[in-house]
Amino acid sequence: MKKDKENEHSIHLTDHIAKGKEHDENCIFCRADNGDGITTAYIELVGQEYANKDNMDEIYQGEFSSDEEFAKDMAEQTGDIKSNDAWPLYCIDWEWAASELMMDYSEVKGHYFRNL
Repeated sequence: MKKDKENEHSIHLTDHIAKGKEHDENCIFCRADNGDGITTAYIELVGQEYANKDNMDEIYQGEFSSDEEFAKDMAEQTGDIKSNDAWPLYCIDWEWAASELMMDYSEVKGHYFRNL
């Protein structure tokens, strides 16, 4: 897998050089080197031909250990629940809530993206 990523990046660099370009922070492929996995997950989700930095920045929601953790975080961020584990919050079926929420979101390797 790492070798494929290195080859992909090498091909991209060759393309940049052929076109007289240098590394560009706004280039989605140049950003794939940052080591956090976000760009790689985004490219895997949308495909290289559709990948662009502005779109990735707009739809990226964060990294979570599970759909349920993502659903809890979204509920807290939107103000639908307060950040605590008191009753009735521990009675919520977070698996079901996450299932409903994931109709509008996608997950790749723990990274969550809003569907457009």
